[in-house]
Formats: sequence, structure tokens, C-alpha cells
Amino acid sequence: MKQHLKRALELLFVPFAAAIVFFEQVLIKYLNVAMAAFARLPPIARLEAWLITLPPYGALLTFVMPSVLILPIKFWAVWFGAHHRYTLALATLIAGKVLATAIVARLYRILRPTLMTIRWFAWADTHFFYWRDRAYAFVRSLPAWQKAKALIERSRTWLTGLVSGFLRARSAQERYSARMAEPRIVPTEAALGARVEGLDRTQIAKPEVASLLKKALGDHLLLEIPGAPMTPEQTRDFAAAFGKPRTQLLRYKRVEAVPEVSVMVSTLMKDGTTDKTALRSEDWHTDDSYFSTPAKATLLHSIDIPSRGGNTWFCNMRAAYEALPDATKNRIDGLRAIHAYDTPRARNRPSQRTAQEIAETPDVEHPLVRTHPDNGLKALYLNFNRLDRIVGMARAESDALLDELAAHCRQERFHYAHKWTVGDAVIWDNRATMHRVDVDYPMGEKRVMQRVLIEGDRPF
Repeated sequence: MKQHLKRALELLFVPFAAAIVFFEQVLIKYLNVAMAAFARLPPIARLEAWLITLPPYGALLTFVMPSVLILPIKFWAVWFGAHHRYTLALATLIAGKVLATAIVARLYRILRPTLMTIRWFAWADTHFFYWRDRAYAFVRSLPAWQKAKALIERSRTWLTGLVSGFLRARSAQERYSARMAEPRIVPTEAALGARVEGLDRTQIAKPEVASLLKKALGDHLLLEIPGAPMTPEQTRDFAAAFGKPRTQLLRYKRVEAVPEVSVMVSTLMKDGTTDKTALRSEDWHTDDSYFSTPAKATLLHSIDIPSRGGNTWFCNMRAAYEALPDATKNRIDGLRAIHAYDTPRARNRPSQRTAQEIAETPDVEHPLVRTHPDNGLKALYLNFNRLDRIVGMARAESDALLDELAAHCRQERFHYAHKWTVGDAVIWDNRATMHRVDVDYPMGEKRVMQRVLIEGDRPF
């Protein structure tokens, strides 16, 4: 009889013990984790920092406030249960109690050092936890407690498996969403160029993002990437996704701390001190052709732009070559040309060089038709500011042929204009494009860009 009575009491106690175990080892644990995460939010962090500064009895009032404020909810729940729906009232009581417990536990953690300066609170705190621990030790020694604990552990294992499965499914969804959130390449309707939409510039170093952009640059020769203004360091790092940045020739344009970045100031000055590069950029050119190994690409990033004008035009030199008559192609294939820092063929004179810069820029030879190393496609390789003459031809014959090719390239069907907004990053392939600037913007309005050149290869 005693054995059966013991079993019956044990069976009655197991659900009660299981509820206590669940509340202590599962609910409170994860509530504390949630509250700690919530406390990392800046407004909550500032509130908790303020709570630490409260005087002892101010801290005590704050500590008991959640329990006091929850009382009306408890009374309402009891009344609602008596008059309407018991289940909803019970759920309200449990939710209110859980919320109050979570807040009080967090407040206790924050305010305890202050509260312990109150003598009677310190005494009560010490004795409460002493008797609580003794009661817990007795309850935990009961067989029913061990069975309840085992039941909760099995339930927790099952719940963990369920949550893990949900997280795996969510991870798959996030990967799918990440793929859907990849930058979008939107081609222009002109002869070249594409706009990159939805790009997070901080993700540019990721191999999959860099690979996508490199392919897009190869396909479209020009990429427009909108965004916010960047520091020189950020501009350099952004450009590095397309290759190794290199320093530009003219030292006075380099950013001292970041020499791979040049500051291109093309503001039109009333006193005649406009940077000569601004005026020289008015005619079609490709960057760095006066080097034996020119830059393969250029990235230009807008910092200040005028209220109107100042568009940058691009010319698809691959399309220009392909549109030539076969007779002209046969005539120019295999010809080579001299590129120099300056040439009498240019409309404007360049910036002065130092002695060191002069030594670094002897005249060089390049093919008149250049083959792209990545895809084998041919393009005209011209530069109206640097190309001086064709090797093996008299000056008059050379000028006539170059003028003929220049007139061909000036056709609008090969062109596209980029209208700048602050923060734009535009990168183009120098191996198959030329570009120029409209110097038609208001006098005195700032036009400032950051520029990065990407190390290239010897033309062939």
C-alpha cells in the first residue's frame, strides 16, 4: 500500500517538477540570453549605464517596479478568467510573469552592487539565497526531480533538433536571398557601358563579387557604380578588386598618404590657373599610353561636381575597329605608332614634368591595332593627346591616316556619355576605349575626382 501511495505521489509531483525544471533550466536561461542581446542596442545600453548611477533607494524602487506594474495585468487576468475565457487569462498570467521575471533578473544583475550597500537588503539577499539553495538541494534529491529532469532533457534534445532543422532551412533561404541580392548588371542602350545596381561596396573584396564585376567590365568595357563618396583609402581598396593599383606619373596629384590615388582637380579658374590636365582631357584619349606598359583600366570617383555639364564621354574602340572597311583594316594591321608625353598633334599642352618624371617617360612604340589579352578581340589603339606618328611613314602621310581614323572614331554611334552624380565610381577598360570630358561647366564650381590606375600589360 505504501509503495503504491509513493508511486502515486511521485506521478503527481513529476509534472510539477518538470515545470520547475523547464522554467529554471530552459526558459530563464534563454530569456537571459535574449535580454543580454537586447541590452546591446545603443538606447538600452545607455539606459543600463544610467541605472548603474542611481542612488541605493532609487535602485531599489527601480528593482521592484516591474513586479508592481505587472499586478494590474494579473488582476485583470483573474477577472477575465472568471467572467470570460480561462485559457486566455492563464496565457496572459504566464506571459506577464515571464516578462516580469526576465526584467527583474536583468535589473538584479545590473543593480545588485548598488542594492548591496543597503544593509537590510544585503542581509535579506544573503539569507534568501541561502534558504533557496537549501530548498533546491532537497527538491533536486527527490527521484521525481531526476525523472522530470530527464524528461526535460529529452524534450530539449528534440527541440534542439527541430530548431537546427529550421536554421538549416533558413540558412538555405539566406543563401538563396544572397544570390538574389547579388549586384545587377544593367547594360546601357549605347555602344558600351553598364550600370551596376544593388552593390554593397563593402563586399567588393569577396571573390564572387570581384569576379562578377571583372566579367562585366570585360563584356561592357565601362561600369557605372553609384554610391556614397569614399576616402582615398576606400577608393584604393575598391579599385583593387579589378587589379593592382599603380601610382600615376605626376607626383603633385598623388594623395600623400595613399600614393595610388590621385586627386584630379578640373575646376575652371577665372584667374587662368586651371589645371592643364582638365583642358587636355577635352579631347579623346586613353590613359597612360606614353608608358611601355599602360594602365589596363582607370577608376574615377566623383567627390565634387558642378551644377551642370562636365559629362565624361566614352568611345568603344573595339566597335570602331570592327566597323572599319576591310581595306582599311588590312592597311593598318601590323602598323606601329609612337606615343609621347606630348605631341604637336594635341590641341592642348600637358602639365609640366619634373626632371625625374621626364626621365620616366621616354617615347614608346605601340601597335595601332591592339589585341585584348583576355578575349583576343582587336581594337583601335589611339590617343589624340599622345599619339605622335606612325612608324615608317612620312609625317604628312602619318597625319593623314591618323586624321582619317580620328574622324571615324568621332562618330556618335561608338559613344556613350556618363552624367556624374556625387559618389559615382566609374571604371573603364583602357585597352578598348577612349574617353574625353565636356569642359562646359560653370566657372569656379568645383569639379574634383579621385583616380586610380590599374596595372596593365604591354600592348600587342
